Amino acid sequence: MRVPAVIAALSLAFATPGLAQTAPPAAPDSATRQQNLDLAGQYLELTQGSNLSKVVSQQLERSYGRSEMPADQQAWLAENMALAFDDVLGATLRDMRDDVADRFTREELQAAIAFYETPVGQSVARKDLELNMMMQEAMMPHLVRAMAALSEKFCLRFECPGSGSAAIKQF
Repeated sequence: MRVPAVIAALSLAFATPGLAQTAPPAAPDSATRQQNLDLAGQYLELTQGSNLSKVVSQQLERSYGRSEMPADQQAWLAENMALAFDDVLGATLRDMRDDVADRFTREELQAAIAFYETPVGQSVARKDLELNMMMQEAMMPHLVRAMAALSEKFCLRFECPGSGSAAIKQF
């Protein structure tokens, strides 16, 4: 499918100049690196972890509740999708530890953790996740329209197999 490749290429095109201007920091020793990874894991759990699981579970229940499926199927799907999501989230958080440890300084992680451990910080983290989910839902129709327009422009500029909506679907 060409759409992910185009999006990835655009992302790289915009990200590369900024990254080229930043000198990489010196590599920390292994003990320091492990401490940074531990802090990163703690940060991710506080800002994403169980809060994200709860938000997604609630969204799944609402989504399936609006469907025309029988109640037992709705319940089964909501429960099993939530379990599958928890597995995916755990793997994703483990994968992201390095990125978080590389992006934030130890002081930044410690300050963020201190904040997110407070009741206000937990409330902010939960609301931030809820807003991110709402933003994704709000963005989807705009993204679909933008991608359709982009694919039409692409097919006008370059030769696409088929014509009309068939070319757009393949894009």
